[in-house]
Amino acid sequence: MSVTVPTTLQRQVIMSSALVALRTELLPLGVFSTVFDGVTLEGSDKISVPYYPLESSASTDFVQGDGYVFGDTYTQAAREVTINKRKYQPLSIPSSSLSRQPGLGLEEVGRQKGLKLAADAYADILSVVTAANYGAAVFTGAASAFDFAQVNETVGGACDVAGWPTSGRGLVLKSGYYRNLVTDLLDASVYASDDPVKRGMLQGVAGFGEVYNSQTVPANAENLVGFAAAKSALVIAFSPIQPADEGRIVEYDVMTDPETGISIEYRKWFDADLDTMKSVMEVNYGYAVGEAAALKRIVSA
Repeated sequence: MSVTVPTTLQRQVIMSSALVALRTELLPLGVFSTVFDGVTLEGSDKISVPYYPLESSASTDFVQGDGYVFGDTYTQAAREVTINKRKYQPLSIPSSSLSRQPGLGLEEVGRQKGLKLAADAYADILSVVTAANYGAAVFTGAASAFDFAQVNETVGGACDVAGWPTSGRGLVLKSGYYRNLVTDLLDASVYASDDPVKRGMLQGVAGFGEVYNSQTVPANAENLVGFAAAKSALVIAFSPIQPADEGRIVEYDVMTDPETGISIEYRKWFDADLDTMKSVMEVNYGYAVGEAAALKRIVSA
């Protein structure tokens, strides 16, 4: 007996699995000023991203005769980011496969496509984390030397000197550095509770609210293995781009993660010559360098 899986269900299975994978891989981008916009762009390729520059103005001494003097105020800024990056993963399925093997492991196919799509977009965004944009590394060394003391004194101390707010700091590390830190924190006297350490999910370490294990941090030809960041270091925007009416394809759909707002697009059309259904899973995004002082690079050598 042949069981046919409806086309809409096939699409939902693929997109749902891809979205979960995409969300998981891109979560570390939350340490930056990021807008995950589920609204499709129409008439413009730009998004305004909230931007919170580090405050540099000195405090003013009160003088009785002058009262309060307002020469400078802090204003929440916004950076306009152009959505000029489009990455996609293609998927083609011949009609014979659709009719004879309707399941086709679509869930796993979607997951693998989503993981690769996320990894490539992530590496592209972090390609700007270089010495030219953010200065000399704050830590240089092997993973075995990266412990709590280095996070607290070296990295955290550099963030203090740079005047970062004590809240909103994030730390992103490649696996070897992250796991060596976990090992060092196994002593519950160093960490408030050993439960997150045992689970390998670190939070609130030496003033860094979120600590991410991200093996996809690109080396950028500079041995980059991680970084500490404040929100103003990098501005990023994601937003779907809907196909033009005159070039409509068979199907176009957008699926958005309700928690983060991350969206993945699905475009599908039928190639009659090859008797093959073709589809792509796509993300559209843009980014811009923020403040050099708001990111501290970590390198291996």
